[in-house]
Amino acid sequence: MSSVIRQARINLMAIATSVLPDDATVFFGKRLPIFTAPITFQIYGWTATRSPEELSPQYRVDEDFDFSCCISSFQGDQDFDAREDECLTQFNALIIAINNNYTLAAPPAVPGANAGPVRWAYLTDYEFIPDVTQEAQSLGSLEFKIHCEQRIESLT
Repeated sequence: MSSVIRQARINLMAIATSVLPDDATVFFGKRLPIFTAPITFQIYGWTATRSPEELSPQYRVDEDFDFSCCISSFQGDQDFDAREDECLTQFNALIIAINNNYTLAAPPAVPGANAGPVRWAYLTDYEFIPDVTQEAQSLGSLEFKIHCEQRIESLT
């Protein structure tokens, strides 16, 4: 197995889709310049490091990686308090789902089962940014990172 990152990202997007509102957009790719949905969850990309852990015939390494994510709330007004509240409400729903599914197993996850592609996943840094679009509409963005770790056999 060369990396678990792709499957972990796919599972993270499935988890987000299962807990966010039906009209939310779940997106992987470059930061969106225009918002059309009231709530958008984005994964901008990821960064990773590897370190050797076992020098054996399988040569195991630890793969540590962070998904760069954002939950955005968009409306046609100037109510930044509401954007902040909407971002935090959806953020809390997503973080609870991740904390209850810390291995990023594809939904539906079995609580406590290590059936996902990672040993554990958890929230690290986060920052709320109120903004206004070129059309003078309010946008709130809560940017955060989900840190994941897994030991993998690098020669299989």
